[in-house]
Amino acid sequence: MASISYVHADNQTITIALDAGHGGNDSGAVNTYQNKTYKESEMTLKIANNVKRILEETGRFNVIMTRSDNTYKSISTRVETAKNANVDALVSLHINSGPESANGVEVEIPNTSYRPGFHTAGNNLANKILDHISNLGVKKRGAFTRNSESGSQYSDGSISDYYGIVRQSKQDNFLGIIVEHAFISNTGDLTKYLSTDAQLEALGKADALGIMEYYGIDENSSQSLQQKEKSYALVYDFDYYVNKYADVKEKYSNNRLGAFNHFLSIGMKEGRQAISTFDVYSYRMQYADLRQKYGNNLKDYYDHYISVGYSQGRQATGTTVLQNPITEINGVDYSSVYDFNYYYNHYDDVKKNYSSQDDLGVLKHFISTGMKEGRQANSSFDVSSFRMQHEGLRRLYGDNWPSYYTEYIRYGSMQDKQYLNTTEIQDPVTTYDGVDYSAVYDYQYYLNKYPELKTKYSKYDDLGVLKNFVEEGMKAGRQASSNFNLAIYKVNYPDLVKQYGSDNAKYYQHYITTGKSNGYNAITLFSQNTNQLANSISSQAVAEALKADKYAIVGKPVTTEAQLVRYYQSKAVFPDYYKNHDAEVKTLEDFVHVYYQEAVDENVRPEVAFAQMVIETGWLKYGGRVKIEQYNFAGLGATDGTSNSGSFASVRLGIRAHIQHLKAYADKNASESTLKHPLIDNRFKYVTKGSAEYVEWLGAQENPNGVGWATSAGYGKNLRTQINAILKS
Repeated sequence: MASISYVHADNQTITIALDAGHGGNDSGAVNTYQNKTYKESEMTLKIANNVKRILEETGRFNVIMTRSDNTYKSISTRVETAKNANVDALVSLHINSGPESANGVEVEIPNTSYRPGFHTAGNNLANKILDHISNLGVKKRGAFTRNSESGSQYSDGSISDYYGIVRQSKQDNFLGIIVEHAFISNTGDLTKYLSTDAQLEALGKADALGIMEYYGIDENSSQSLQQKEKSYALVYDFDYYVNKYADVKEKYSNNRLGAFNHFLSIGMKEGRQAISTFDVYSYRMQYADLRQKYGNNLKDYYDHYISVGYSQGRQATGTTVLQNPITEINGVDYSSVYDFNYYYNHYDDVKKNYSSQDDLGVLKHFISTGMKEGRQANSSFDVSSFRMQHEGLRRLYGDNWPSYYTEYIRYGSMQDKQYLNTTEIQDPVTTYDGVDYSAVYDYQYYLNKYPELKTKYSKYDDLGVLKNFVEEGMKAGRQASSNFNLAIYKVNYPDLVKQYGSDNAKYYQHYITTGKSNGYNAITLFSQNTNQLANSISSQAVAEALKADKYAIVGKPVTTEAQLVRYYQSKAVFPDYYKNHDAEVKTLEDFVHVYYQEAVDENVRPEVAFAQMVIETGWLKYGGRVKIEQYNFAGLGATDGTSNSGSFASVRLGIRAHIQHLKAYADKNASESTLKHPLIDNRFKYVTKGSAEYVEWLGAQENPNGVGWATSAGYGKNLRTQINAILKS
């Protein structure tokens, strides 16, 4: 049921069920007068047909007939028909009968028990109908309720209505009334109001006018609707509309005004095409100025075409792709940071909540949500890259993402520079409270050496990371740069230990203010003689210094893939060979990614393996016994030229063999069963496991165990130099 109120919005379709009482073998009341027999069932059908015609002519009513010919329908079937049509009201039409003296019109309405609102609505509707019928001269008897005489009750325990039409309608939650037009048993009523078709049509018109008045529809509305249809001729054609939509044809094929009212109340809201020369979706997609003005209010596009668009010669059909998506709103042009198609196609939540034609809605989403979340909205600008590349903006705006977009829109876009693919902060801040810590602090080094910082600080918070180092890291003696190691500094300069004792921060401050400029050494020990060192400083400090002076091969990475890429690019050009011959590795970035991935899988530091690859292959230029097509990146099997070098089926497998061989030297627990991946290195079994846990020990001449990767002097030192260079990249 749409409503029990008689107030309806303009153009809202009202659904009424008309029930012509009796039918078939149930003639209802019968009277023979002057040799002519009058049957109630025939009279009510004539009345109902006229009510239907008049209501439909207004274009505001969808009329359902419980019977349209002389057939019998049970009360339950009649109510079910109304229920299935989701009616606003069921009006059952009857002719009364009684003592010959009884005359006039009355209406049976719901009682006040159970859903009492139907009593009020029924009384209002009944009195509108009674007024119009009484205008014909029929005596107005009034509106009446009648309770069940058997004691039957509604579901709430209250007394039910007597009449089945009224009772069952109320149970199905819509209004049901019975109009008893006049008395067939009264000669006066019969001859004046019931005996001719014209009289029955007059009663039908009175019923219709009463229903129309109840729902607030003017008697002349059909005429005004006819005029309105003419004014919509540019966007609406009855035959086209009815034949295009099956639901319209089913209800309104013979009701021109009903079809037009459907177009006004439903069709325009749904964007239905009602004439071959105007498609509202095409019109909307074609013109960004209209979308900017009207948004998703489709009705406004129809009205615009009628009033302005047609005379302007605007195209109204044939556009299937959104033209010139909106990029400007409230005077701000977002085109430098936003592209509708890019943004719409990259985010599932946007696709889910907005149609592919709603460019205004999508732009508003970008402004209200996308900018706050730092989403990339076109192919040439990534706000994350923009933020990472500008230390000054990070200080100024912090985590306020929209401000970075606004900055670029106002100033950055004039630089003719793309901000893309920057994954690490550029020029990280090194100054805090007026002190420059760059001599002892490197943002990327510190972050990679202590991975827990990555969870504590966002990847953009270089100021927070520096603050952590100054306030916590220095006190704890953390190493934050490959250029300064506290343990080594202490051992090298015992006079500072006498001066500063356990106040670790003082050593960093000394190096910043004095040590670096005076050439103090904070990265290598002056002496490797433990006894000599022990004479000047505690054995614990010596142990820490000796350990700090060595670079462990296994452990967490102290570099990133981006650093490895930058380091290689600063020295060499990546060969095209791999792009043309390997299924997986096509670029330097691919190559680095595989190295990093394979190393981390085996707990080998990727910077160690990568630096060794550089030395062993001469920046992938080869030139010795090993050839590029062998995918041998560590000279495996070619040591000192004593045997044929190894070959591998792909870049990844060659890298895997390298990592496995390196792990064999560095990890005393390494075995085929502890490897993350199947064994590829066929020389793995020949290595004394754990015999070279530090980079410096990979050279046999410097290894205390007398073994190593290479026999050449200074091999480990050379490798360490490469690693230090990587860490500075």
